[in-house]
Amino acid sequence: TNDGSVEIASPVILVDGYNVCGYWGKLKSDFLNGNQGIARQMLIDELVSFSAVREIKVVVVFDAALSGQSTHTETYKGVDVVYSADLSADCWIEKEVNQIMKFSIRWN
Repeated sequence: TNDGSVEIASPVILVDGYNVCGYWGKLKSDFLNGNQGIARQMLIDELVSFSAVREIKVVVVFDAALSGQSTHTETYKGVDVVYSADLSADCWIEKEVNQIMKFSIRWN
């Protein structure tokens, strides 16, 4: 800031949603058996609770290239849910981290 004080950025966690769904035992069965929507919602619900308890901003990113929709973001109970059609979730997260580092973007 201009007065010489240091501004501390709010913590944010970026989550590759389908990677977590494919590995977390609680979600893996539904995910691998074609119930991606159920696994996705269960993960989002867990992240809502985590975000509230830890007071941390959470952004979860799902690959959406095959969905036919454009990239878009929804907010569900304080968690940003990104459906990335143009980039894989990995690439979207990498790009976002680079932006945060480059411009010191602060999530609110």
